[in-house]
Amino acid sequence: MNPVGNVQGMELPSNRRKRLMAPVSKRFGQGFFILATTGKLLRIFINEADRWHGRPLSTAIVEALRGAGFVGATVLKGIEGYGVHRTLHSARVVDFSTNLPILIEVIEEESKIAAFLPMLKEMVAEGLLTLENVQIIRVAREGS
Repeated sequence: MNPVGNVQGMELPSNRRKRLMAPVSKRFGQGFFILATTGKLLRIFINEADRWHGRPLSTAIVEALRGAGFVGATVLKGIEGYGVHRTLHSARVVDFSTNLPILIEVIEEESKIAAFLPMLKEMVAEGLLTLENVQIIRVAREGS
């Protein structure tokens, strides 16, 4: 993993590179700045047909994440894939599959994700959850 200090030519003091959890910001002229820190990437692999209390599971998870104060989540629909049961799900025109793979990605602080995992374990009857360490780099205009 590259240290936080290696972001687009941004060099940070060595004491900052050692403390990766501490947010770091730097201005990039003309009102732009970046904020760099570390966190966790949570990936939730489910199927399109999965439900939670009669509603699509992906929608229920995103609403639960939003309610728990997560900054954002992205839902991606796969065009083809298979899981533990090895049944191929595909979006080919001739297949008319209604059970395509769904991937929900969330990037957040480790403690927030850890606190949400019990809820996910309750909601996801069958699926896969993965956690990865990530370097978070937010580039924004001043005032945004």
